[in-house]
Amino acid sequence: MRPFFFLLRPERVRLTAAIAALMASTLAGLFFPQLIRQMIDGDGLVGGSLERFLIVAFGLAVIQSIAGYFRTALFTQVGVNMVTQLRKALFDSLLRMPMEKLDLESSGSLNSRLSNDACAVQDALSVTIGHALRHLVTVLGSMALMIWMAPKLAAASLILLPAMVIVARLHGRKVRRLGSRGSDAIAASADVAVEQLRQIATVRVLQAESNASRVYSEAVDTVRDVGIERSVAAGRFAATAAFSRFGGLAAIVALGIAETQSGALTIGDLGAFVVYTMLLAVSVGEMAGMWGGLASARGACSRVASWLEDTEEAVDGLSPQAGTIRLDNVRFRYPARPEHPALDGVSFEIEKGQTVAVVGRSGAGKSTLAHLLTKIYALETGSISWGGVDLGDCAAAEVRAQVAVVSQEPVLFSGTIAENIRLGRPEATDEEVYAAAEAAVVLPIIERLPGGFDADVGEGGRQLSGGEKQRVAIARALLANPALLILDEATSALDTLSEAQVAVALQRLMKDRSTLVITHRMDQAMRADRVVVLEAGRVIEAGAPNELLTSAGSFQEMCAELNVA
Repeated sequence: MRPFFFLLRPERVRLTAAIAALMASTLAGLFFPQLIRQMIDGDGLVGGSLERFLIVAFGLAVIQSIAGYFRTALFTQVGVNMVTQLRKALFDSLLRMPMEKLDLESSGSLNSRLSNDACAVQDALSVTIGHALRHLVTVLGSMALMIWMAPKLAAASLILLPAMVIVARLHGRKVRRLGSRGSDAIAASADVAVEQLRQIATVRVLQAESNASRVYSEAVDTVRDVGIERSVAAGRFAATAAFSRFGGLAAIVALGIAETQSGALTIGDLGAFVVYTMLLAVSVGEMAGMWGGLASARGACSRVASWLEDTEEAVDGLSPQAGTIRLDNVRFRYPARPEHPALDGVSFEIEKGQTVAVVGRSGAGKSTLAHLLTKIYALETGSISWGGVDLGDCAAAEVRAQVAVVSQEPVLFSGTIAENIRLGRPEATDEEVYAAAEAAVVLPIIERLPGGFDADVGEGGRQLSGGEKQRVAIARALLANPALLILDEATSALDTLSEAQVAVALQRLMKDRSTLVITHRMDQAMRADRVVVLEAGRVIEAGAPNELLTSAGSFQEMCAELNVA
């Protein structure tokens, strides 16, 4: 629980008030059996008077109701505030988490942590602990009063406690394991649903609805099976706890009657003792049941804590300097595919203001270069320097501030065109946004859409065509005014007309800046200053495109295949 203490600090006052209200309501409840004893035996505050009994009992009821209101309201507010802060902290942690770890998580797992696990932590830290504290005070108070009233009976009663604690611990381990399995199963079913619904058009074209339904049904059946197994385990524990509770109570009542008959106890003492025994049994049973809930939440807490405590990207470091970008013997493997090197000893340079094209067949490692130059991933071995400064010593934010990437699949977010253009520079003025849109040939799009710059592009930019999304992405890159531009298959998915429109915007974007063009298009490579040919993560050729075209090699072969001269 220690990693979550930061959630409790802002709630100290509210939590203290909630605990005070809890103590007041619980202590008022513990005093009620004493009223019963005084009414029966005719002594104490009530002295056998029905009128005084009703007055005092009514007063205790008022205290319990008021204190119970504040206890419930305050603990609930604490829980809501805590889960809100936890989700924010989790999401911020995800934004800064190393890609090496994110690659190993599915989208369903990420969503499950933000929703299900966050709520489980909330329940553990506020609701469950609040109830557990109330029952703990009841147990301790009942035990103290039972020992004070009848030590022999109290000793017999307390024999039951260790047995119930052992049963609770065994049950808790079982529930914790089932809780972890249940969370994993829910995440897996969410993965299936997201994947099938995201590709719903393809599913329908292939008439694969029945297959999609079968796959999802199998996933949710697994969730159901784990839930049933968990309910059976909970039922077994409930049956064992009930037998122990009521069997023990019957034994205590029998011993108490014998003590009363011998004159060691008054009838009022026995009545109060039986009530305290019931309170003790109920509270212990509730705490044992909560042990299962806490055990289940413990798995969620450990998963969330591992995220919150995970290594983040370094925020401090040097800034890259203007100049030559040099890759020296770079090696890298993706965490999800450690047996396959993506880059194996890659070395080449991009001089300031130069355009370098990287070509190669699919899987050669071309796009991996973009990930390393933007510090999305860390190198395995080798080095990348920019203006003589090692990128390993640079803060990721400083590097990314000087790089813009335009990829084959431009990423737009729900919001307006202006918001998407401003994404990398939220402080940009309207005039700067307009200038970037004009240079990227986005104005014709804006004029067509109702709302202009304030037109909503929809989720993932679904209101725009591929070429239109690409031009918005180029406007975003222009606004960022990067020192290094990375074009990762930027026009490969466009039709002829869209490509021509985008090409105009790209030429303006590439002017007077270092550019890395990642492409399988030989005509684009021929327009570069230098070409680097990759194969299986290694540089097999490098040089000016005309030189490579006239020498027998892979570049010449690829150009011949595409009839490029």
